[in-house]
Amino acid sequence: MSNQEDDYKPDPFAPNLRQRRLRVITYIVIGIIATMLCVSVVHPFFHPTPPAMMTEKIRRAFKVQALIIWLYYSTCLLLAFLLVIIAWLYTREVRFQLINERMKMLQATTMGSGKKPENSPPEAEI
Repeated sequence: MSNQEDDYKPDPFAPNLRQRRLRVITYIVIGIIATMLCVSVVHPFFHPTPPAMMTEKIRRAFKVQALIIWLYYSTCLLLAFLLVIIAWLYTREVRFQLINERMKMLQATTMGSGKKPENSPPEAEI
């Protein structure tokens, strides 16, 4: 084994499994929102043009179409709020990881690791 393998210590602030899951969920939700917004801009359903002659049946059809469009954009808005919740969960996870690392450092300093530092002066024999 080389000296590099002996000195390898994993990065304590590397994302853990839960953080990676939250990142993937975030990317998926952002992709869904972007796709929904692109569809709403491009698709003619979202740009209704009233005909010259408006009957009661056509008026009700436009009301239903407006309701569907409203529900569609409400879904986009709810997904955006979901991103806020995911960000809060991610921040909470990072704080938890930071607290764990601080506790490990505190335990290492109070308990002692059993090793002498490399640059410590030699102990005097009595």
